[in-house]
Amino acid sequence: MFFAYRFNKLRLPLRLIGVRAASDGVTIDDQRVFASFGPFTTVFDLANIKSATVTGPYKWYKAIGPRLSAADHGLTFGTTIAEGVCIEFHRPIPPVLGPWKHPGLTVTVANPAELASMLSTQQ
Repeated sequence: MFFAYRFNKLRLPLRLIGVRAASDGVTIDDQRVFASFGPFTTVFDLANIKSATVTGPYKWYKAIGPRLSAADHGLTFGTTIAEGVCIEFHRPIPPVLGPWKHPGLTVTVANPAELASMLSTQQ
């Protein structure tokens, strides 16, 4: 199942870094989750998901773009400040930004409640 990102006024700047509304987002298959954000991608097992929670709204400077949290090295693939899904892992996933593994991933998909529900039932 594919979950596209929700875009607000920042679609053009994100497009400039390679984020495409038609192809980037979160895809779930029987065993894994694939998240893409322009040139940035990550893949992790459904079994590694500790929790998936709808969060937001966010401050724009903490939510937009590919971001790395200075506090815990969590990863964000953000396209809107409205809301998204915070996915926490049992074991941190391999680095996407910076040299650190990521204990969590936040994605701002168009239907966060459905994604959070789907990921929560797969645990």
